[in-house]
This record gives sequence, C-alpha cells and structure tokens, in this order.
Amino acid sequence: MMAVIMARGRIFLNSFNQTLKRRPLLVNAAIYGGTCAAGELTLQLINESDKPINWVRIAHFGIIGASFNGPVGHLWYTWLDKILPGTALRILGKKLFLDQTIAGSAYVVAFYVGLSALERQPDIFLECRQKFWETFRYSCCFWTCAQLINFLVLPTHLRVAYIATVNYLWTTILAIMKRVEVQQKTKPLLALQAKTDAEETTPSTDDSKCLDESDGV
Repeated sequence: MMAVIMARGRIFLNSFNQTLKRRPLLVNAAIYGGTCAAGELTLQLINESDKPINWVRIAHFGIIGASFNGPVGHLWYTWLDKILPGTALRILGKKLFLDQTIAGSAYVVAFYVGLSALERQPDIFLECRQKFWETFRYSCCFWTCAQLINFLVLPTHLRVAYIATVNYLWTTILAIMKRVEVQQKTKPLLALQAKTDAEETTPSTDDSKCLDESDGV
C-alpha cells in the first residue's frame, strides 16, 4: 500500500514539475491565489468558528495572491537569478537584501492597499500607512529564514511554488494583522471641536472689560 502511494506521489510531482515548466506564470498565480485564500480560511476556522465563513473576504485574499503575488513573484525570481547566479555567501547576501527591501516591501503594500481597494475603503492607503513598518519587520524575520532554503537548495522553476507554500503560513499571520483595528484620523477634528467649545464658553476680552466697568459703577 505504501509503495503504491509513493509511486503515485512521484507521478504527481513529475506531472506538476512538467506543467510548472511549461506554464510557470499560470501555475504560480493559481498556487499563490489558493494559498492566500487558504490562509484566511484557516484563521476563520480557528478563531471565528462560531461565525459563518466569510467567503467574500477569502475571495479577496485569493485575488491578491493570484493577481499580484504569483505573477510578480515569478518575474522577480527569474530576474533575480539572472543578475545574481550562484549560491556563494556574497551572492546569497545580496539576494536576501534585494528580496526583502524590494519584493518584501512591495508584497506588504500590495496586500494592504489591494484589500482596501477590494473592500472599497474611502482611503485605500490608510491601513498600509499604519501597519506597514510593523508588518515589514515581521516579514524580514519570517522570510529571511525561508529564503535561505529557497536560494540555497531549490532550482529557479520551483521557487515561487515553494514560496507560495510557505506563504500559506505567512498569509495566516497577515490575516491576524489585518484584523487589528485601523485608527481613523479623527484626532484633529476632536481637537478643533474642543477649541471651538472652549472659545464659546470663555468670555472675550471686550466682554470682560464691560463686566469690569459695570462692577466699578
């Protein structure tokens, strides 16, 4: 029985690798879309099991993965391997630096801005401005370890598929951060209202002068 399972697993992997080599952009987009949606679904099943499944939110995560992460990841890693071939430590350090500063930051921006646009938020950049740096710090810690395996072991055509699989775990983390409430910019308005109220309750200089003169009389 185990031999049959192993044989079928090898057949599936060979078929998958051939399909990935023939149509890498399409396959990686599908993988990324699926893993992003699965990350959001997982969090709902764990933390929100008492609520109905929000399929619209899951679809939004899948759209971001399929439309941006997969295609951009395929083009990015293909280009990165061309300009920095090899696995020497110096090359690896450059790859990690470029991957985190350019691709990592782009993914964070695309995640927050893209979801805000799909949710039709009035300011699609507000959540990204508030959560970018914290998310980016977590991203650097998480993806540096994952990318060491990616750059040292895997061939180019398997890299986005591997990253998409690891991305399932990362998307679950992002889904948690997405649920942190965004602070709306109401403080200036509150301060202005408080100032207006204070001016209304405080007598002006002329009024005070009139009161003093009447007391003197």
